[in-house]
Amino acid sequence: MSDALDAACRIWVIDQRVDASTFERLGDARELADAGADRVGVLIAGPHGDPAELIAAGADLVKIAEPAESADAGATRGSRAEAVRCGARARVSLAEAALAPQRPRVVLASGGPDGREWAARLALRRGWRLISPALRAELGRDGRLSVTALSACGRYARRATLGADETAVLTLKPGVAEALPRDPNRRGAVERIHSHAAFDEPTRVEREIPADPAVVDIRYADRIVAGGRGLGGADGFVLLAR
Repeated sequence: MSDALDAACRIWVIDQRVDASTFERLGDARELADAGADRVGVLIAGPHGDPAELIAAGADLVKIAEPAESADAGATRGSRAEAVRCGARARVSLAEAALAPQRPRVVLASGGPDGREWAARLALRRGWRLISPALRAELGRDGRLSVTALSACGRYARRATLGADETAVLTLKPGVAEALPRDPNRRGAVERIHSHAAFDEPTRVEREIPADPAVVDIRYADRIVAGGRGLGGADGFVLLAR
């Protein structure tokens, strides 16, 4: 079953860990696959939780890459406590080996720093077309892929069209795509990849430091709160700040 699904998967989601944005991109991937009568594959190179959740959210095949020494880790495998991740070079080699034989049509990566680096390196290595950051992708009846994306400055939208034989590597920021409702009756396959080579440059995350909201560029803010005359004066802005 895994081999049959693997050969048919041409829409892929790649990630270093499973979080809310993974399911968002998976929702878009499912819609693209349905429009083109394709299947959806997910490649996770790091903590992944329960692969069945990814299948319920739209995946047909889930590939889980783990260090070989974790093969017998039992129930703790893939938990959030396991913070060892592939390095950038290893992730590219892993994705290239897993995806290139399938000639993917679209690869959806995270819009975070790690995801953008992974997407750019993979696209350069394979000669695929990188569009980052993307907003939406649509398949036309003629098989051509239309991608709406932001310009480099982030102020303008642009549209790119790819031929039926081109592979697009897209990065999507959190909140851009939309997850689909979970369907517990969906069926799919799970493949675990245990390899020393894939994890030849592990890194350990000690903590993640969020951007200072006082200085962050508003284009990258998770949310923006604004007020005006309706607040009635300085006291209103104090309440708004809380």
